[in-house]
Amino acid sequence: MKKFISIFLCVVSIFAMAVPSFAATLNETNTSGSMIADYKAGYTSDDKGTEDPTDDDVVGSYTVTIPEYIVVTEAGQDIQNQVVKINDAMLLYDTIMYISVTYTSLKCGRQSIAYKMQRAEDGSNYYIDVASGSNIIEVRAGNPTTERRMKLSAVLTESAVFAGNYTDTVVFNITVR
Repeated sequence: MKKFISIFLCVVSIFAMAVPSFAATLNETNTSGSMIADYKAGYTSDDKGTEDPTDDDVVGSYTVTIPEYIVVTEAGQDIQNQVVKINDAMLLYDTIMYISVTYTSLKCGRQSIAYKMQRAEDGSNYYIDVASGSNIIEVRAGNPTTERRMKLSAVLTESAVFAGNYTDTVVFNITVR
């Protein structure tokens, strides 16, 4: 572990010693100059092949974790929660990330059963019904270290007429605008 830390600190020191060069030459007759300060909130997706950093395309980055399965419960039973979570949302200035959920009905052959999705803030037991196509999480640009969690559950709104394994595909859509 000590070797790893010493190698890491050595590499950091080498990069810290790099001396930047500027195009403007200042002297006694030319005492002021200007340069462009450039900061990328996100990562560069295309550097356009030039040294000028202001022509680069910068995109945000984020990590969204969605459940592999959502167990649908009958009305009146204990809700089985799944968690949708956003980590490290580095969004471009003045943008918002939306996560929406789309679903139809549970199907088994030609039979179908209606159900509804519900969401609750992590740590809360106050559930709100979520219509198909609605946003379940909204994250504004600003604090990339914040983790945002939302509990998600599915509850039947009618009973099954026939026995069988009823399934549906729930689609999560991520939009940044």
